[in-house]
Amino acid sequence: MDVAGFFIGFSLGAVSSCVFFAGLYITIQATVRVRRPVTLLAISAVMRLGLILAAGYFVTQLGLAYGLGFFVAFPLVRYAAISWSGSRLDGLKGA
Repeated sequence: MDVAGFFIGFSLGAVSSCVFFAGLYITIQATVRVRRPVTLLAISAVMRLGLILAAGYFVTQLGLAYGLGFFVAFPLVRYAAISWSGSRLDGLKGA
């Protein structure tokens, strides 16, 4: 297995996943300021999914190890994002 390719794919996957979840965070923050939050959420979802799928497609064209690294990064970044946001919501438990 191409270890360097795996780590390059992992790095690209981590960056793409961070952009994906940053977009989600920004969208959630913006929904309180718009008249039609469902439209904003739908547009954001289409754009974010298109980004992650396109990036995944192009990375997997480099090789299997690259693609494997890319797709391993997504759930790890997701776990980190959930852990980070969960720690920010601890103060709301008593509310």
